[in-house]
Amino acid sequence: MRNEVNIGLFALIMMFICWLVWQLLPKPDYILPVEKSRVEAVIADYYKEHPIKQNQQPDVKIQRINTEIREINLSDIKVIDQIAIYIKKKEGFRGKAYKDHHQYSIGYGTRASSPNEVITQKEANIRLYKHIRRVIVPSFKNVYFQSIEQVYAAIDFSYNLGHNRFVREIVDESGYIDCSKMMAYNKVRDRHGNLVYNEGLAQRRLENFLACASYEIIGESDE
Repeated sequence: MRNEVNIGLFALIMMFICWLVWQLLPKPDYILPVEKSRVEAVIADYYKEHPIKQNQQPDVKIQRINTEIREINLSDIKVIDQIAIYIKKKEGFRGKAYKDHHQYSIGYGTRASSPNEVITQKEANIRLYKHIRRVIVPSFKNVYFQSIEQVYAAIDFSYNLGHNRFVREIVDESGYIDCSKMMAYNKVRDRHGNLVYNEGLAQRRLENFLACASYEIIGESDE
């Protein structure tokens, strides 16, 4: 009995030591809360690459979003509902299949079964929840989301470039999201196959980064 108590006490001490060491180690600058100066630096780089505003460097005012920083469990039905609401708002409903890059999509952006398919909003809702449970949740199983806004940013980014690419190129070895890495994906291929800067995509990546870092722009003026 005494040995069992000693083993349990030793395990607790080791856990405390590991936690203390982790607390004392320097943290990556993308772990929430992200410093305001770091966000401002990323925004400055965004404008340097902008074809029109690169010589203007507007004065951008930002503020931290009032969000709860905590580990998000994607299997939680409340979180799944929040994801569904976000996707519906972002994608909108389309009852008829439409060309969506390399596939035909329908409803709230899920894959259509044929180019001529037509569905109801009820069926679109069923497919969306199925897509969340069978595609989104498993794809992000090893990602450590620190806020619901990070989940939204990851989903929006992945709708463009795919869930696997997001996990492979934006998430670090510990499962944390390096939000600033999203900013590099602002180009599309022209008819010659060359990657060229796309203003709309760059703006979307900036929105993803800000949501991921839990910030928002509250004002912008030219200097």
